[in-house]
Amino acid sequence: MAQPEPERKPDPSASRAIVEEAARRCLTKEAKALARAAKKLAGKPQELRAWVDQFYAQHHALVARTFAAPLRALGQPIEAVERYARQHCDESIRAIVGAIQTDTLDDVIEDFEGERATDIANQFVEGEDHGNAAAA
Repeated sequence: MAQPEPERKPDPSASRAIVEEAARRCLTKEAKALARAAKKLAGKPQELRAWVDQFYAQHHALVARTFAAPLRALGQPIEAVERYARQHCDESIRAIVGAIQTDTLDDVIEDFEGERATDIANQFVEGEDHGNAAAA
């Protein structure tokens, strides 16, 4: 008789890589779209703000789709995916609106292309602000 296979525990480094890659994909799209919009709407902060609202109204669905499998693999309930997608978009909107007001869009784009994906992975995999990220 064959021995049952021992229960496998999630590999934190694999989980981290999956979440970070999902975040990087979403944030790269955001950074590129924001850079194009900022160039096109330079000197028109109200129009750029309207673009932000329109972009994230549509981008929300992509974030949810992109994070569904990684978050489910981490044991998050399906409801957490939708909550996280909303939180992710809200955080991006806040950062961009603040940058529009202070003329620091380049810094936001750099953050989206750089450290933010790592920070998101930390929230889920290492437990940093894990409850808030999943329940916001």
